Amino acid sequence: MKKGTYKYCYTPPLMMSQEMSQKIKIRVHGNTLAGNYYAGGTSLWILCHGLGSTKDHPAITGVAKTLYAKGESVFRFDFSGHGKSKGRESIHNEQHVQELGKVMQYFNNKHKEIFLGGTSFSAFLTVIASLHYKPTGLLTINGIFNPRTFWIAYSFYAFQSYFSQHKRKQITYYHQQYHPEKLTVPVLVMHGSQDTIVPVQQSKEFYDLLNCKKQFKILNDANHYLTHKKNVLEVVSTALSWKRTLP
Repeated sequence: MKKGTYKYCYTPPLMMSQEMSQKIKIRVHGNTLAGNYYAGGTSLWILCHGLGSTKDHPAITGVAKTLYAKGESVFRFDFSGHGKSKGRESIHNEQHVQELGKVMQYFNNKHKEIFLGGTSFSAFLTVIASLHYKPTGLLTINGIFNPRTFWIAYSFYAFQSYFSQHKRKQITYYHQQYHPEKLTVPVLVMHGSQDTIVPVQQSKEFYDLLNCKKQFKILNDANHYLTHKKNVLEVVSTALSWKRTLP
C-alpha cells in the first residue's frame, strides 16, 4: 500500500507499550531485508507493502498485530530499497519475487503453513511468487494486477523503457511471469468498496482469471489505506474464516 492520509491510526487490543515482534534480518543477493516477526501459532502470514511504502504502514502493522492477537504468526518486512532494507529504491519485480522466496525459505522449518499477503502494487508480485514457491495460500488486498489500467503512468514508463534496459526488463518480466490462471494455491481476494486509488475492477478481473479454489470479498466502506479500525478487523476476520475452509 502507498502512503496516505489517516484520520487516526488503529491500535489493536494489545499492550502496545510492549514490543511483541522480533526484529529479523534476512540476506538476499547482497541486500539485507529488515522485518518484524510475531511468533504466534504454527501458521505464518507474510505481509507485503506496496510501491513506495514500508512494513510500518499503519494498515500493515494493524493487520499484523491483530492477526497476532488472534494467535497467528506474522512477518512484515521491507522489500529491498524500501524502509530499513538496503538497496536502491526502484521497481525490481524479479528481485522482489526472489526476496519473497527467500523469506519463505527462511521460515519453512518454523511453520507448517505459510500464507502470502500482497497489498496494492505487491499483489501481482505475490501472485508470481505463489506460482514459483507454492505457499499454503495467497491473500490480496486492494491489489494492482494490471498496471496498464493506470495508462498515463504506464505509458510514460513504457516510453522510458525504450531508453532504459532496467525498465524494459521489468515490463518483460511481468508479461512473462504473471499468469494468474495457472495458480494452484487457494486465493482470497479482498478489495475496499471506497478505494479511489485502485479500482475494485482490478481485483474482480483478477478473480475471474483464477482456476484454483478462490473467494472474493468486498470490504465495506474501506479505502485504499484501510484507514478505519473496522477495515482492519474485517480483513483479519475474513482471512481467518477463509483459512478454516482450507484442507
